[in-house]
Amino acid sequence: MATGETQVVHDILKRLSKFRVFMMKHVRGGFYPIATVKPLIGAVLNENWSKAAEIAKNMRPLQAGLSMPGSSDIIGILPVVVTQEMVGKTVGLFFACEVKKEGGVQGEDQIRFNDMVKKYGGVAGFAFNVEDAENLIKHPIP
Repeated sequence: MATGETQVVHDILKRLSKFRVFMMKHVRGGFYPIATVKPLIGAVLNENWSKAAEIAKNMRPLQAGLSMPGSSDIIGILPVVVTQEMVGKTVGLFFACEVKKEGGVQGEDQIRFNDMVKKYGGVAGFAFNVEDAENLIKHPIP
């Protein structure tokens, strides 16, 4: 069973699934494409250590997910019906929810990312529990 922050992310995604909202767990990281790994494996298997070192030195990982440091654990699009000239039309707001276990610390990069999302009209915040995340959905515009 998941514990700590992982469990909170799971609980939040489960709860938010009842809303008409597109949400997903944001996974960020890097990996080496197989085309760059194969020559390295070949050099190692052939015990050609100088060739292996040369290949490894020049390898560059591909990044997955949002490349900005501090990007949130849960991202999605929050549909919002706007007023007056756009009555009845639904627009999607970028949604970012950084999940922390109770007592977790908000990193500077995470705070900057949340601030940037809000600055450009998106919905962003920190959730220490399911209720915090649900409040972001229910009250997207302060």
